[in-house]
Amino acid sequence: MEYKDKLSVKTASPFDKQAIMETIKKLKEKQANNPIPTQKTTEKSPFEKSLELLTIHGIQPPQKVVGRLNIPHARQVLYETLKGIVELENKRFQWLPEYEEVADWLANDKGKSLFLFGNCGRGKTLITKYALPMILLEYKAIALRPYNIQEMAKNVDEILTRKYIGLDDIGTETITNSYGTKREVFAEIIDHVEKTKALAVISSNLGKNELKNRYGERVYERISNTCVRIPFNGNSLRG
Repeated sequence: MEYKDKLSVKTASPFDKQAIMETIKKLKEKQANNPIPTQKTTEKSPFEKSLELLTIHGIQPPQKVVGRLNIPHARQVLYETLKGIVELENKRFQWLPEYEEVADWLANDKGKSLFLFGNCGRGKTLITKYALPMILLEYKAIALRPYNIQEMAKNVDEILTRKYIGLDDIGTETITNSYGTKREVFAEIIDHVEKTKALAVISSNLGKNELKNRYGERVYERISNTCVRIPFNGNSLRG
């Protein structure tokens, strides 16, 4: 039985020199119109080269500030969380202007920690101990461990190993003695936050001047450099 291929391929005869030359010409024209893209090599700037040299020689280069939080609908999330906490205590929830700034931080922390300070009775502890740990764990899988001042003094070495830290009501702690050595615990922690870029949520009932008097200008400058500071003004909500 005669087998007939269904595919018919038209080729030029190997002796058809004119057809071969025509094919080569067409290929060259195609290449000219569609050149093969070449990978561009970007020359590094002197600054980028300097950063590389620091790393090569084991020197820590300056780090780019990168936001870690970008919680969607942060205001609504904070509102619902705080409202739920307050209602557990059979109290009426009131949204305060300061909470707007906390929500802004949740939406974009800009690579900074959070420092809540000022008048007592306006929700700083609820935010530090409960609301933010709940929100960060649910939305960012960040386990923010809050410490009160007694726990802070007892567990300072543990705290200094953490990437995520909560400190409530700083400013009333005493100087800690560790094997005969006096330690300013909060000063050590804020230094750790600055050097390691740890994320911290801190609250205090002290005002700006009181914080400077308690810890000194140097520690207050570190608070300013590492934290978004939100002052809590106005009367206490505690009845």
